[in-house]
Amino acid sequence: MLLCQNCCNTMEGILDPDNPRKFRRLSPEDPSIPLHVFPLSASTDSPKAFAQLRDWLDICLRTHERCNLEKSSGFLPSRLLKLWKIPTGKEFSLVLRDECLPDTRYMTLSHCWGNATADNKLRLLNETYHALRQGQSLSSLPRTFLDAFDIVDKLNLQYLWIDQLCIFQDSKEDWSNESAAMQDVYRHSFLNVSAHGAFDDKDGCFFERDGSQTPLPWMNINLGSNQRPQNFTCKASIAYYIDYLTSEGSVVHRGWILQERLLAPRVVHFGRQQMLWECNTSTSCESFPENLSKFDFDGLPNGATRPTWKNLIGGEADASVLEEYFEALGQELLRDWIQVVSDYSKTRLSFSSDKLVAISGLANDMKKRLREGNIQPQKPLDDSQDSVVYLAGIWNNMLPLGLLWELNFPRSPRPEYRAPSWSWASVEGHIIFINAFSSSGSTTLLASVDHIEVVPLRDETGEVLDGTLTMTSPIFVARISRRPQGSRSSAIQEFPHLPCLKTSDLYSADVVWDTTEKLEEVHCLPIAWRSWSPPYAWCRNSLKGLALKPVGDKFSRVGRFGIRAEEHDTFEEFLQQIPKRTVTII
Repeated sequence: MLLCQNCCNTMEGILDPDNPRKFRRLSPEDPSIPLHVFPLSASTDSPKAFAQLRDWLDICLRTHERCNLEKSSGFLPSRLLKLWKIPTGKEFSLVLRDECLPDTRYMTLSHCWGNATADNKLRLLNETYHALRQGQSLSSLPRTFLDAFDIVDKLNLQYLWIDQLCIFQDSKEDWSNESAAMQDVYRHSFLNVSAHGAFDDKDGCFFERDGSQTPLPWMNINLGSNQRPQNFTCKASIAYYIDYLTSEGSVVHRGWILQERLLAPRVVHFGRQQMLWECNTSTSCESFPENLSKFDFDGLPNGATRPTWKNLIGGEADASVLEEYFEALGQELLRDWIQVVSDYSKTRLSFSSDKLVAISGLANDMKKRLREGNIQPQKPLDDSQDSVVYLAGIWNNMLPLGLLWELNFPRSPRPEYRAPSWSWASVEGHIIFINAFSSSGSTTLLASVDHIEVVPLRDETGEVLDGTLTMTSPIFVARISRRPQGSRSSAIQEFPHLPCLKTSDLYSADVVWDTTEKLEEVHCLPIAWRSWSPPYAWCRNSLKGLALKPVGDKFSRVGRFGIRAEEHDTFEEFLQQIPKRTVTII
């Protein structure tokens, strides 16, 4: 087997076995160094694979304090599926919480429903309830569910929770109640099984694999005739598995699964090439059975620096946006929330109305953490008695800078109402919290939040019926150039009511749109002004804020605007000429 062409052919980027946090460059005289690759078994269903799973589980249960905080809580879901062994084989039945012992261990399943119509799937309905209570043969289940029960059996457990069979699919009331409790269902599960490589419920959890097609894992290399062989690894392989865990696999792109993955104390991902382990303390895979999180190089995530969420979630360049500002206030948890929102916004939902519901478990978890940390808002709201308030996907602790989000690329009109326009949850697409304020410099807040209110359908973190935001800020009108086909932004041509400000005096001025909407002018509400010191002479001053359109006597957000200029006086002069207004955004 050949070494990795990217780095190992030159023996650069090889792990130093004496220091797992550092990689060193080796320059052996003989390029044909003897090596041994530790092979994988032929299937993720093999005895070897399950021996590894049991080993991960045993270490986690014995030594990981953070993974066992909910161990003695006594929580159980309203309904569970119980595995029965009978003389003719195995079957399962639907059981109620009161029929289980208080310390019952249960597993959960994260899976993709697939594109097939739900009418043809075995589900918990009013008409199937009694049949499921009486018991069904395992053969009646789709492959993914059947494999999940096999994992339950091999780990000597009896109980499994699957949304499709434990929540009434034809009762809005039951779905509402159970979806609100889903955070507890996953948080208290013994182990969450992720059907990582399955495109639908027919694919299953187990896959045959060809070891020769697997990127090179550990190598046993003899660096010289007088030295004993040592274990080395390739940093490209580690990057591959981190990328596989965070961006590959069908379940990664399903909106509901993000909170399932992050809330469960431990998860085993059954991928097509690897079985991967992820708990609140470590992350591993079959090729790297020890903790992947201990590797810290080239900007890859380091588990020691992310105490709130699973170690390898996200990790892209925009994860540290607003870092300096939030860190100064002791609000590191809010950076985690920003990363979660960015990752979540890249996933898909079958029903648009689930946008806030599918992340409500994480929101409730974050609320608890913010309260425990006594995180105070940037500016307390006069009408709020609670220091931690959730506002359709944004925390009051993040205001007003938390309003500075944008879409990586808007591809559609604003969907049917599910959140106020100032919330990222009101639009479709990958959300980025802009990083204009993460570099060294000074920030001046220009807008104040006077009042903000969200009317939830049932609970604070779920569906939203209405929401208003009242802000005071200098507000001016900008005339927009024609939006280029396929572009996410439009240039600002002029400021018709501000003769003192000419676009020719600016480095740049544009509007980044939230949707495919086309307007000739927008109202600009500045939120913050950032000044840099050299060497940032090409854009020493940056003004960012909301682009709005009038809706009666109120306004609706249509995007965010940005202006950059070299001279400090450019902003100072024209902002002084603009009277402040108090406006309501819906």
